[in-house]
Amino acid sequence: MDNSAPYLGIRLRHGPGGCQGLSLFVTGPHHPPAQCREPDLRPRVFLRAAAMAPAWESGEGEAVDEIAGWVWGANVRPFLELLSGYVGYDFDGTDWDTVELAVDETDDERADGWYSYPLVGSGQAVEVRLARAVGGEEVMVSVAGVANSELRVRTETLLSAFASS
Repeated sequence: MDNSAPYLGIRLRHGPGGCQGLSLFVTGPHHPPAQCREPDLRPRVFLRAAAMAPAWESGEGEAVDEIAGWVWGANVRPFLELLSGYVGYDFDGTDWDTVELAVDETDDERADGWYSYPLVGSGQAVEVRLARAVGGEEVMVSVAGVANSELRVRTETLLSAFASS
């Protein structure tokens, strides 16, 4: 590997239960002061797909208490559609109509102001709790019942992606 150029690295830590963590890091140019020059800042990403295999092993596992985050209001439907697909549930227009009406009446600052919707699929079930952020376009999301590392990574990725503009 060329150590003179910056790159983004991703390091997965594995343990007995699969993926135990994910680290992202960026390195910069490594030049002695006497050899200073304009840095090459072209992005480079190096991933080793084989290193991710243990994180995607499905199987029996203990459910995670909760995965929480937020998404933009406009992204609630695609978030739920994709998450539903991952648990094997067919999220349709009727589901969306129900969720859309209920979320409009929520308030993330009240303990009883959240709306809960179960997604029960083939072999997996999660409970999604949603609440609008007071004075904002964000919708707070909590997903309970994630039973394996694959679904955990997918859920966290969806939350991250749908919180982007």
